[in-house]
Amino acid sequence: APGGDLRFYVIGSSNAAWQTWPDQLHATLKRMGYQVQLPKTEIPGETDGPKGRRTPKCMDADTFETLSTPRLGLQGWSTWGFAYDNEDDCNADGFRKIAGWDVSCTNGWACTAQWRGGGAPL
Repeated sequence: APGGDLRFYVIGSSNAAWQTWPDQLHATLKRMGYQVQLPKTEIPGETDGPKGRRTPKCMDADTFETLSTPRLGLQGWSTWGFAYDNEDDCNADGFRKIAGWDVSCTNGWACTAQWRGGGAPL
């Protein structure tokens, strides 16, 4: 049966910062009887809701808009940026080999270094 204590923290790319899915998940877990604990951190760039709440409004927005759902997400972040927290194995052309494939070491929108976004790598 649903219920109990649950903690979660959202980390992702721009969708984590701009979309309401983290808030919707938070509201759903509460409706299911979970005691949801969402830790805030001192990580630069953290927010507790969609950026400025300037997102399209869902019909059920009143069930989650007042919730504080901490998250960290920046435009241009990608999963490779979280899986690899340094560039030690990157070659002179800016790529690393993963399963035989060249994968860009640049964690940024369209693999462009100038669009990496702020904040320290995790």
